[in-house]
Amino acid sequence: MEKNKYIKIGTILKIIYNNGYKVEQECILANTFDKQELFQVIVIKGYHCGEIDGYISRQFDDERRNFCTYVHLEKQLKERVYESIVSIDYIDLKTING
Repeated sequence: MEKNKYIKIGTILKIIYNNGYKVEQECILANTFDKQELFQVIVIKGYHCGEIDGYISRQFDDERRNFCTYVHLEKQLKERVYESIVSIDYIDLKTING
């Protein structure tokens, strides 16, 4: 995986995390109307299917930049959405070149 690309809306992730037991689900990074946030993390496959599990904050101050780095995304997922991540797999990666 090339880490010099930026991740954008529409990316589908497979997340495995530990919530007292192993949970596996697929999520999509979706648009949000909150200007402070970049993505909504919506579950599309798994126990919480159809629910918003959390938000990824903007990495850049410019609202026109609707993308972020791998490092920012993974840090946000661990800090704000799934605290005990075991693994993150990119099922359908949507990127732009950095």
